Amino acid sequence: FDLQTEAGKQQLIRLLVYWSFCEDHRLGYDPTIRRLEYPGCWEIDVPSLNAPEADPMQKFKVETFYSNTVIVSADRQFGRLTRCFLASRQKPESNKQVGAMKHDVIIKDAWPESEKDVNDDKRDEVAHLKTIHTHMTKGVETDGTYPTLEAGGRVCFSRDPHSSESEDPDFIEDNTSSLLGDLLVDINNSESSSTEAPESRKKGIAYRVHKRIATSPIGEPLRRLDSILELIIVVADAMRAHHDILENCKILHRDISNNNVMFSRTEEGGVKGLLIDFDHAIGVEPGSRKCHQQRSGTLPFMSVNNLENNGNKRTSLDDWESLIYLLCWIGTFGLRNEHAPDQQTQESLHIGRWTSGTLETIARSKRTDLDSEGNFANITSQFYEDSGDILFLANLVETLRRTLIDREEKDCKGANILKRGIGAISLLSVEMDFENTDDLFKKARMVSQKPTVERIDPFKNRADNDAAISEKMLVELEKHAKLAKDSLRNGYEDFPISILSLLLKRPS
Repeated sequence: FDLQTEAGKQQLIRLLVYWSFCEDHRLGYDPTIRRLEYPGCWEIDVPSLNAPEADPMQKFKVETFYSNTVIVSADRQFGRLTRCFLASRQKPESNKQVGAMKHDVIIKDAWPESEKDVNDDKRDEVAHLKTIHTHMTKGVETDGTYPTLEAGGRVCFSRDPHSSESEDPDFIEDNTSSLLGDLLVDINNSESSSTEAPESRKKGIAYRVHKRIATSPIGEPLRRLDSILELIIVVADAMRAHHDILENCKILHRDISNNNVMFSRTEEGGVKGLLIDFDHAIGVEPGSRKCHQQRSGTLPFMSVNNLENNGNKRTSLDDWESLIYLLCWIGTFGLRNEHAPDQQTQESLHIGRWTSGTLETIARSKRTDLDSEGNFANITSQFYEDSGDILFLANLVETLRRTLIDREEKDCKGANILKRGIGAISLLSVEMDFENTDDLFKKARMVSQKPTVERIDPFKNRADNDAAISEKMLVELEKHAKLAKDSLRNGYEDFPISILSLLLKRPS
């Protein structure tokens, strides 16, 4: 405000008056998360999954959890403002019980972009996890490799925080509309023409909804793994879950990254992978040609299609491509990023091009790196050491690259875009009948036509065969994971690289 003018002074006074009449939730107070000074923990309400359908107040029912540990804080002014808590259903009664609290769920609290109507919200993580729970077949191999939804939904609360829903049914949903009121243009006047891009994004206004979910099991980050061999076992479990969820639930994850692949320890001391965070996931229709052009993913693990934001169909191959980048990143910098150099040195590495420059520049670098075994060796040759397990990892990522990129199907080989002239006719290839004037002019016109250039993108063409290629990549990954398990079971971590040629065959 320009307080030297009358208009500026009036604006400031108006703002102060508005603030004085604001409800608590518009000032940032969240009545669904409360700090209990004694015994010293957080009390968190999460929308319930178990409320009866016939209950008109169903969406206002909650389950209450207790947390003494915040593992992700919202440290930004804008965006999703994601926070994560380790929590328990059991309410502690003393400081001692808080210190000894056993966590059984992880609570994620966030403000993702959404549609105003929950039925139009195609990227709703709660809906995806419900579908997964319904359609996934329980089994020893897949149990614990994807989240189980314990509670979750859109956050709602009473305008009067001191009343119950039975006394005051005037509950509101926590979203940008309820926060900003008349300041927010109604962004959902017209139906979205896209099944995945929020109408808010199209109109340049971020319409966000406050969502909270509680899931189990609780995973640990990859940096807590003990070895590269454990990493290979974990990602094999996660990608098996990815494959089965896509096949059985028709849900594509779309964000394979170091933060979304986690693990848990078994009672025997082994590891099991866990694929989390279905915030960017979408439902896919079998045989659909829809492109799903909206960008998703995490730098430096974004696929070429997502970096370019092109018109190519997004498939499971984009996620497999992201996995290759993730494994290369860890192979270069270590599980705990302990081998990461300073910024200048990192940018001098081949893999440093995956994070510097524009998204289009990064995409061109990745196309070049993936295009051939020789180019890709520029990446794997800079892995942080030459131990057996690192060479084993290098063998794995090259096998995955080869299975994805070196395809023999028509126009599917390689990663770079090719240009091929079509429509041009050589004068020498046309037989001229100089006695027939009409034929002479017709043939002459054919020769004079300018050739057109066909753009051949292997990433686009491979999408038609994504299921078969993904299946082959999973077979190769699980083959390596089995060898890693055998190695750890036999008590040695450095896998003897000399026998790799005997145990691993190049994919056809």
